[in-house]
Amino acid sequence: MYFDKALPLILLYRQEREQYDRLRASAGKDFVPSEVYGAEHLLRLFVRLPHLLAQTAMSQQEVSQVSLSG
Repeated sequence: MYFDKALPLILLYRQEREQYDRLRASAGKDFVPSEVYGAEHLLRLFVRLPHLLAQTAMSQQEVSQVSLSG
C-alpha cells in the first residue's frame, strides 16, 4: 500500500510520470502501481525509507517494525 501511494508522489522520475499517467488513465480504478512497477522502483523506496520514517508520526516500535534495520 505504501509503495502504491508513494510511487506517483516521490518514486517516479520526471520522464516516467507520463507513462504512469497514461497507464492510470487507461486502467481506471483497476490500476495498481505495484502490479506494473517492480524492483527498480521498490529499491528507490528502500533508499528513501529512513528519511520518510523519520518524518512520520509513528511510534519508535512501529518504525522499527517497518525499517530494514529493525
